[in-house]
Amino acid sequence: QTARCSISSPLMSMEAVSNSWSISDKALLSIELINNSVNSQDATIVQNIVERSHLCLNPDTYSSKASKVQGFSGSLVVYIMQEMEKSHAKAGRYKCPAEIPFFPETLLEPLIPTEYPSVLHMRYTSINLNKEIWEVYFGKMLPKLVKHGKDGHNGPSAVCDAKILQGLSKRIHYSMFLAEAKFRKSPDIYESAIKEQDPEKLRKLLKDPEDGDEFKRQKQFRTDVCQVLMNSGASMSSNPKLKPEMVVELFDEFVIPMAMEVQIQYLLFKAHDDNVASAHARETLQLKALSKRKQWLVKAGPPVAWTAKIVGVLVTCIVLVLRHKVLDMLMKKGVVSQETVIAALTMFLLTKEILEALKKGKEYMELIRFYVKFWERDK
Repeated sequence: QTARCSISSPLMSMEAVSNSWSISDKALLSIELINNSVNSQDATIVQNIVERSHLCLNPDTYSSKASKVQGFSGSLVVYIMQEMEKSHAKAGRYKCPAEIPFFPETLLEPLIPTEYPSVLHMRYTSINLNKEIWEVYFGKMLPKLVKHGKDGHNGPSAVCDAKILQGLSKRIHYSMFLAEAKFRKSPDIYESAIKEQDPEKLRKLLKDPEDGDEFKRQKQFRTDVCQVLMNSGASMSSNPKLKPEMVVELFDEFVIPMAMEVQIQYLLFKAHDDNVASAHARETLQLKALSKRKQWLVKAGPPVAWTAKIVGVLVTCIVLVLRHKVLDMLMKKGVVSQETVIAALTMFLLTKEILEALKKGKEYMELIRFYVKFWERDK
């Protein structure tokens, strides 16, 4: 039976540091706190890597043909990942900016509303390296971590893979917070490269001497964590190819470059700040330029606007259908012709007024679309 490694208590205490959402926004963008959280995430990833290394590759885990999940056409690892993400989504995991699902189309709504501090640039949701993470892990990292062959543990292999992928995704996308913290600390340093949209210049700026020292400390930390886990877990004979140096090399070769790419992409979005602000100002002026009645329609919201339009259409249809029947009924009851004419004229004018309003439906629809855009931007 495969032994399961457990992380030592000093390392477990680091996990509490990563729970930084309970503190202020200013502390959330503390570079020291971010680096502590990165160390905690690295420790968790290394722990899962060591656990996965005790199992063989088990290629059937990644074959849709070999999958025995009833009613599911994909591979076992895809099924496990989707089910994990569904359950985690219920707890609000993916409301966190650094948590990005691999299969967002299968997620369920959180059972409890969850909110996180809004400290990142509004376009951070455009950054998603999960596809690259998936390909790099299964194509380049996993073959170096495990022995080839089968041991029958397809399920545990899929679970370990899913945990590693989730950890890598959070670790890499968490770099958005580091980029925001660096920018707020010294915005003048990055301003020129951002305006020029020069990724290579940003790459050089992000690799400052202080980061170099921190990188060395993090590298040594990962080495120590891996050594502790290996010594406290199963013997190395279960997988002699796994060594602390090799795990650290995988981080240096794949994880760190992708984390740097996230920082660069994030800072490049800063160039759009002025454009976004100008667009928002233009929309505000457009709203103020509308007549009071149209302003009310916009501010009332799409539900009210749609309700008014639907009621208008229904009333028009009813009037058109019943107009002749009402006139016939009035004549049968002996209503004088003059009154009949007055009634008919009244209904005609009412119908005409409604039809005129319906002709402006296109204008109202434009207002509704404008409101939705305005409301989403404000949100």
